[in-house]
Amino acid sequence: MSVVKVVDIKFVLIIGITLFFYQVSFAQKDSVYFMFDQTSKETFIKEDGKGNKIKELLYRTNRLNDNEIVFYIKSIMFLHNGLEMENKRLISGNNSNSIDFLSSEEVVKYIEKLQKKYPFGPEYSSEKYPKMFIANVNKSKSITLYQVKWQYYIE
Repeated sequence: MSVVKVVDIKFVLIIGITLFFYQVSFAQKDSVYFMFDQTSKETFIKEDGKGNKIKELLYRTNRLNDNEIVFYIKSIMFLHNGLEMENKRLISGNNSNSIDFLSSEEVVKYIEKLQKKYPFGPEYSSEKYPKMFIANVNKSKSITLYQVKWQYYIE
């Protein structure tokens, strides 16, 4: 075996391993969890489309039918479709310590970043598109997880 081939193989291996670790370290998370406190009375200020500033609840929800629920965090809309997505799961507050929940501000930043990649939301299922879950805090301090999909919309 010539010296050139050995050097080429080592070079290719080093580049390949470096690219692999780079991709793994900067890969998108498999699942993302958004904290949703339905009992919160916290508000934010938004523009109503007519130039007026109005107060809106930070966390809002709307049940469309038996299978579909719309969640709003600030002005970002998420849809849970029970027929197409994972069924809701109940976890105790104690078991939630291992989950990294995003706050409302982190959700806004995360979706802004995601929107740069998918301007109108994902057009099709993609392994690169993360699974998203709304973590709804219940009165009993347990948490219900709903798989959701971010929905682009204009008010």
